[in-house]
Amino acid sequence: MGRCIMVVEDEPLVRMLLADHLREEQFEVAEAADADEAVRLLMELPAVAAVISDVRMPGSMNGLELAERIASTWPLVKVILTSGYLATEDNRLPATATFVPKPYQAEQISALLRNRLADSR
Repeated sequence: MGRCIMVVEDEPLVRMLLADHLREEQFEVAEAADADEAVRLLMELPAVAAVISDVRMPGSMNGLELAERIASTWPLVKVILTSGYLATEDNRLPATATFVPKPYQAEQISALLRNRLADSR
């Protein structure tokens, strides 16, 4: 597992700001506009260690469905789900996923990533 982090967010500005912050924190970053693109990238990029995804997105699946797909297909990949519309849905989250409500601070996400990735070593 590498230190590549995938940011899945349909709002381009939100995606860009988080991706830029993670790059400043020395993470390699891949970006996807929806869950379908994220799945395609996960098949192409074996070094993805974690995915940060919005819950509500256009496309064939939402962030919760993406988290379930990642847990079943790529069980070593950690998932952080974010939403400004949902409360914590711990009962629906796979064991590899964590929920962070929006709005969040980019520093909060990078600290959570470091903890989650350190736990998997």
